[in-house]
Amino acid sequence: MRRHPHVFGEVRARNAGEALQSWLAVKEQERAAEGTRAKNSVLDGILPSLPSTLVAHELGTRAAEVGFEWAKVGDLLEKIEEEVHELRQELAAQPPSPAARVEEEVGDLLFAVANLSRFLHFDPESCLRRANQKFQRRFQAMEQEILKRGKKLKECSLEEMEAVWVEIKAAERHETPDV
Repeated sequence: MRRHPHVFGEVRARNAGEALQSWLAVKEQERAAEGTRAKNSVLDGILPSLPSTLVAHELGTRAAEVGFEWAKVGDLLEKIEEEVHELRQELAAQPPSPAARVEEEVGDLLFAVANLSRFLHFDPESCLRRANQKFQRRFQAMEQEILKRGKKLKECSLEEMEAVWVEIKAAERHETPDV
């Protein structure tokens, strides 16, 4: 109730932007009451038990609340491309990069992608869940199609599996245009 005076109090928000500003102002007052800004960060209080994609989403949200935000989606896509490039560099390094550096670059890439979903107003967990379900559905359809053709997956080359995968994907796209 304290954080929503525009709902429960006498202050009324005329739109979602005003409601958000009211909520942020109350949060700022709460943080100030807990101590000085130097001791408290806008990133404090994010539950470490949350799934990592949701932590990334919340970190990005809180940073954006104070103006540390991408100007446009294209900038964020460039950041993702930069992270892919850095990962490629680590993977191609001679001698090979330590696993910790490769893992760090994979993490940077995942963090950037989680923030892309946030920027586009999608929940990253929902995005990944749907992608997982789509992959599982297509993979299982590929398995069944290969069985109908009298083979097992282990007997197929990657090229054969890819060809069936493309067929399954094309068939899905004709049934449901947004998949």
